[in-house]
Amino acid sequence: MSSLCLAALCLLGNGFASCGQTNLLVNSGFETNYYSISTNQIAFGWTNNAYLGASLWLTRETNNPHSPANCQRVVVSGLNATNNALFFQPFTYQAGHVYNATLWQRVVNAVKTFDPNYSD
Repeated sequence: MSSLCLAALCLLGNGFASCGQTNLLVNSGFETNYYSISTNQIAFGWTNNAYLGASLWLTRETNNPHSPANCQRVVVSGLNATNNALFFQPFTYQAGHVYNATLWQRVVNAVKTFDPNYSD
């Protein structure tokens, strides 16, 4: 079992024609509005998917968050070479734009951790 706490995830878009950056994610700091699905508490704007035996347990974490008051705790179990578990927020890529992402995570008992360089 692997457990991590995500406190701030920021995906910034920057077009070639402009110097401004806009955060493209909703509730990127995991601070507002958690909703319940079964035994999970998921930050508003985010979703999850686990399949082929993997599972995710998600909850609002208020004990020692990065800042200011909350983070999203994600506990992953049952991972192997043939399954996967995802916690994500979809957005639409635009041609000709450069995207930058930053992430803060605290990992406890990690078997596998977030890979920001992963591509499919």
